[in-house]
Amino acid sequence: RIAFTRLIVSSHNIKVESGRWHKPRSIPLADRKCTICDKLEDEFHFILECSLYFNLRKQYIKKYYWCRPSMFKLKQLFESKNEIILKHLSMYVF
Repeated sequence: RIAFTRLIVSSHNIKVESGRWHKPRSIPLADRKCTICDKLEDEFHFILECSLYFNLRKQYIKKYYWCRPSMFKLKQLFESKNEIILKHLSMYVF
């Protein structure tokens, strides 16, 4: 589970992270936006908000988490001990 959390947090192509490593200069945080929603593209947006992934989200993540999303719910999702919830989250992220 530790490796899974590390994967979500820093080893991905979400703009909040990839913009940090953009060459020759990093992209300012405020400009690392989702091309679909024009909001900051971070883990919260990707997992719980982005309209592009609505159908996948509906398929893999319980409605409780993405209906009226919050950082509290995202934290709950990441810290879940339920193997099915974590398996579905990993399938969604993949």
